[in-house]
Order: sequence, then structure tokens, then C-alpha cells
Amino acid sequence: MATVTSLRFDTRMPNYETSALRDITLEALGPAGQVLSTSNQTLAQNTETVVTLPMATMMNAIRITARSNHGGAYVGLSELVIEGTGLPAL
Repeated sequence: MATVTSLRFDTRMPNYETSALRDITLEALGPAGQVLSTSNQTLAQNTETVVTLPMATMMNAIRITARSNHGGAYVGLSELVIEGTGLPAL
């Protein structure tokens, strides 16, 4: 388990700006896959957005559900960074 404090989403996708991820649902999952907390977020187009969790959350996994984009034919994301403590080095 790790303590996650925030997630950073990069929606800068040159030439594909309308396909960038917009509306998402974040779910923090515990050791048995149980949902510990849920948060709906809207990401700005063509920028970096930091989603700070209301309180640092100990979790085993994060489920990110894409609900919409900015109108493009598909959904994309340039980069996702998970910030916190106790995270494994990649």
C-alpha cells in the first residue's frame, strides 16, 4: 500500500487537443479491491492539472474511469503522474 496525495494529468496533445481526457472518476481501492473513496473531476484542455486528494489516502490501486473528452473521436492523455509516499520506483 502507498499514500497518494495527488495525481497530475497532462492533457497537452498537439494536433489532438479535442481528444484529451476531460471528465473522469477516480476511485481509491483497498487491498481487497474495495472502493475507499470516489471523486469526480474535470480536466482542463491542453494543460497540466493537479488533482489533490482531500486527504492523503492509503491505497493499493487507483481506478481512473474516462467519462468524456473535449469532443474528439477518441480519448487520450499525454502523461499521468501519481504523487505520494511509499510509491514503488518505476
